[in-house]
Amino acid sequence: MFQLTEVWMDGVFMIETFDPAQTERYRAVITPQSWKPPLAEMGVSRPAPSRA
Repeated sequence: MFQLTEVWMDGVFMIETFDPAQTERYRAVITPQSWKPPLAEMGVSRPAPSRA
């Protein structure tokens, strides 16, 4: 779907980078609306409450 570079730091944090064209595609494709069906399939119905 996207061409990117993933770097794992200490096996804990993942940093993903991609070029400007891939960033534009990501922003067009990955939206709250596009995430609703996969999250519903996983049983996630709404965001976790904020811990502010």
